[in-house]
Amino acid sequence: FTTDKLKELINAWSQKRPFKNRQLLWLHTLVLMMTNFTSHGSNTVFYLFARQKFGWTLQDLTIYESATMLMTVFGSIIGLVLLKNLFGMSDISLSILSLASLTIDALIKAFANHTWQLYLASLISLFKIISGPMVRSIMSTMVSKSEVSKIYAITTSIEAISGLGAAPLYTATYSATLTTFPAAFNLITAGVFGFAVLLACLVAFWMLPVNKKTVVTRL
Repeated sequence: FTTDKLKELINAWSQKRPFKNRQLLWLHTLVLMMTNFTSHGSNTVFYLFARQKFGWTLQDLTIYESATMLMTVFGSIIGLVLLKNLFGMSDISLSILSLASLTIDALIKAFANHTWQLYLASLISLFKIISGPMVRSIMSTMVSKSEVSKIYAITTSIEAISGLGAAPLYTATYSATLTTFPAAFNLITAGVFGFAVLLACLVAFWMLPVNKKTVVTRL
């Protein structure tokens, strides 16, 4: 381990770039960080919530997760093959769609009174895993080829760190609201994803001038 390598990573992520690309990299990193944060936090208490409110067993959770996984795979195929390749949706548009669906997913879970509503939430958020790849795809166009791996390395590290604080926050929230509103932690998730949607929309707005000039910054 050498500090020089670490400095290279930080410099690649923080150096000034044309067309607000540095700010865009930071915003994309923040979106990835928030997505990872909510994923870690929600997974920590979701089963406790489902058992408390709906009387789920581990078998019920397994069935739900399997169904959700199938929906997600199907959603990825629709998003990447149909929406992107056939209808020409941009990476940032797909990212916004994914984040918006996750926001709605969390809101439905927060106020769900029946098990079928949890499955409905998963159906609505079937595009949820395409946000990460789309964000990384956009980031790769803002730096040179030699910097792509460095940018991915630093963003992955930031994502990992963000997950450390998620479990304590979600666990504390669930414990504090257990007897009154056990689904309250989903409101945290909805709020974080809602903010991520706003950031993604800001990114889309900032990228418009670059797209109009058809500027290519990747070497």
